[in-house]
Amino acid sequence: MLSCLSLGSIAGLVGGMVSCAPEKQAVQARPLSASEASRLGDMRVTNYRDERAGLHATWGDGDAQVRVAGWVDWKKGLSYLRVGGPGAGDMRGLLQSVPGVVATRSATPGEAAEEANPAQSTDATKPAPPVAEPPATPPADGWQVRTWSASGKTAKPLDAFLSLVFVMASTKPDPADLLAKTESRWMGQERIGGTTVDVLLGPAVPPQPFPTATPPAAKPKKSQPSSAEPSTNGSTTDQPNGDAPNGGQPTAADQATDDTTRQPERAKATESAAPATATASPSPARTAPPTALSELGGTVRYWLDSGAKLRRFEALLPGNLSVRADLDRENRPDLTAVAAFGGAPITPRAPSKSEAALLAKMRQRSLERGGARLTIAVPTVPTANLRGGGWVDWTSTVAYLAVSDTAKPTDVAFLRANAAGVAYQTKSGKAMDTPPLPAPDNGWQFQAWAQRTDARGSLDIDLLLGEALASAATSKDSASYFIDHASFLRKDKIDGAGMTVFEIAKPAEQGIIGRGQARMRYWLDKTGAVRRLEARTRSGTWAQLDLTDDTVPTLPTAPLG
Repeated sequence: MLSCLSLGSIAGLVGGMVSCAPEKQAVQARPLSASEASRLGDMRVTNYRDERAGLHATWGDGDAQVRVAGWVDWKKGLSYLRVGGPGAGDMRGLLQSVPGVVATRSATPGEAAEEANPAQSTDATKPAPPVAEPPATPPADGWQVRTWSASGKTAKPLDAFLSLVFVMASTKPDPADLLAKTESRWMGQERIGGTTVDVLLGPAVPPQPFPTATPPAAKPKKSQPSSAEPSTNGSTTDQPNGDAPNGGQPTAADQATDDTTRQPERAKATESAAPATATASPSPARTAPPTALSELGGTVRYWLDSGAKLRRFEALLPGNLSVRADLDRENRPDLTAVAAFGGAPITPRAPSKSEAALLAKMRQRSLERGGARLTIAVPTVPTANLRGGGWVDWTSTVAYLAVSDTAKPTDVAFLRANAAGVAYQTKSGKAMDTPPLPAPDNGWQFQAWAQRTDARGSLDIDLLLGEALASAATSKDSASYFIDHASFLRKDKIDGAGMTVFEIAKPAEQGIIGRGQARMRYWLDKTGAVRRLEARTRSGTWAQLDLTDDTVPTLPTAPLG
């Protein structure tokens, strides 16, 4: 789950995102009345309570125009859009985003043709979508994940737009008394979709109470090692996350819990549209008063109805591009996230007795299977977007696989893992889906699991590998353990076969997190065999390791160290 920042911190991060209102002069502007300030203050919490809305927007002109259509779910912190228009370029296609991270899927020629044929609204008073909305169920493959650039010199208009959309929801109202003291203005009235709306100028982010005293200077802290430094393991890396495999209950990384496991559900990520790793650049001395809209993230023009529902907004994006976005409060389907963002919606609850019994079979079923072909996908943006494949042998407790970054598919890392740790070596020049057989005799470098950790834990990929290795045992597990510490999440499918998706809270998570917030998920078929493992990464994405029944070749079992 993404780390959350306060809304107050966003102003410094997106100060250049919305530089001023588009130049449209309505009737004589005036300060907000008390009721108008209250309604503007309720806008963000109304969006959050309504959860979802249809979203259509355009920016740019002529051949540079970009058009988007789709939906936003403010409570989940998820948007799902199609991007098109003559200026879309390599952005053309489907997009999903959570605050700070974007998943894109480039359009095929057929999909590019579809974008120009949006479904027409049956209500002539409502604006038609500028491009076709995305399919209700997102395609399963072809997604690439990246961090967004919403502010600063590298800001992208699309990412700034997404940031602005997410920051328009909050779990609490904006302070109306402070809004009334800002440069917010009433600009007139219009009608949208048969509804009368007030047009208001307001801040991109809510005003905060002014400090009444200068706080004492904080003592300087000793510098700490950065957890974002490149790994020294020689492989294509992500960031540390988990722990080594061990015995006991069926969790390979019992201490694989860091800040991520203590994050609230993604719904609360909508209180901040800033990436957790972003930092504000030093700014020159301010000349504008703190009530100026330029000091509150910039100016946005809002079209609000009498119920504080946002119907339209306008702002300026990086590059001085004017964006107009319309929100459809009736077109609000429940959104399904792509795998990198956790997949279909979950309904967490305690497992039934039969479900707990199924979980208790998992490790014994793995031992009966003997081994499996594994396929791994670890979107640990911004460091790497890992893909790989190989095998796990549960009878020998070893795994052997090849891994590469999608950006550099010919730079491959071979990994051997067992209960002691991981040995690795790299090879360049040829993309490989699986490692060579037999395995090379020489050239391996070994690291114990504990050596591959920092203050936040082990690598995301290590968490998945460790969990895969620990998914087999000769001892029978207690169903009562899962009644207390596991949760049913949803029913799903892999290649048409029905699966039940569970989570199992690690000992370090138990008593701290709520249902639906555990770091590891387990996909079990009707026999109790684990077919997929999922791990929540530090960047707020989900990594997957699929386990497919197959003939497992003889894997190297020599000591890694």
